[in-house]
Amino acid sequence: MAKLTALAVKNAKPGRHGDGDGSYLLVGPTGAKSWMIRIQQNGKRRDIGLGSIAALSLSEARQRAVDLRKHALNGRDPIAERDRDRRPTPTVREATKAAREALRSGWVEKNAAAFLTSLATHTYPAIGNLRVDTIEAGHIRDMLAPIWTTKPELARKVRMRVGQVLNFSHSKGWRATEAPGRSITAGLPNQPSGKNFKAMPYADVPAFMADLRSKPLTAGRAALMFQVLTAARPGEARAAQ
Repeated sequence: MAKLTALAVKNAKPGRHGDGDGSYLLVGPTGAKSWMIRIQQNGKRRDIGLGSIAALSLSEARQRAVDLRKHALNGRDPIAERDRDRRPTPTVREATKAAREALRSGWVEKNAAAFLTSLATHTYPAIGNLRVDTIEAGHIRDMLAPIWTTKPELARKVRMRVGQVLNFSHSKGWRATEAPGRSITAGLPNQPSGKNFKAMPYADVPAFMADLRSKPLTAGRAALMFQVLTAARPGEARAAQ
């Protein structure tokens, strides 16, 4: 079957006009034009509308047809995939909430709350209303700049969490690429190196422990006392049962 041309589409009369491989241009009695593909899946024939020529050009309709045939061959519902592609691309704010809901089952509640709070505070004002498919390295770099050297640990966490949102968006088909990598830090100064806390003089430890014991026992205070008495690392103390 001969392929359609842009001129043939423009001058098509009412009826069905084939474009090969089960793709058709449909022209109604009023002259309204739309695209359709015919797919065989599980032994059944399915006619699937792709949209009007105002929404899809000839080349775009062909690519959409190729994509939906691949979905059908992979066992997915091509109509569901078509409808998913039609949904508007979410903003960073919307994608952040969707990512949190999808990922939070693997997090403790404290981390789930910190994820949303840190991005709402540092990401939403700068890029929250931008669509996730428009976010580039420069957007993230400029958003991180105010806290990059003043709050380096928080800045690293925010960068990581933005990356999680963008990678989640990529997996959902909202972005063509995953999160930007090293290019984010181009133009940002070196972060200050971390410093260890000073150790408490040994002679002051008994009084410090006595002060801890004189106050109501909380989980944090118990962990600190455990750490002092056993020389455990902070992570070991927090994870102790």
